[in-house]
Amino acid sequence: MDFVSIDFETSNAFRASACSLGITVVKNSNIVEEKYWLIKPDPFIFDSRNIQVHGIREADVINEKEFDELWPQIKPYLE
Repeated sequence: MDFVSIDFETSNAFRASACSLGITVVKNSNIVEEKYWLIKPDPFIFDSRNIQVHGIREADVINEKEFDELWPQIKPYLE
């Protein structure tokens, strides 16, 4: 079985507020690659409930790239 699994964490209730992304690539039923990015959300708003869920805080992502800057690295996994 071959597939790519993705998991986003968000900084607030809006779907577009990604603050992290994990990707796992499976080929022939074996994990062959795992990637993880911290993402600086735009707008830069964190809800305490989301922080309770994933533990990612503003200080963790303040110097990270925004999603559009990471897209060239992410896109090949989804094609």
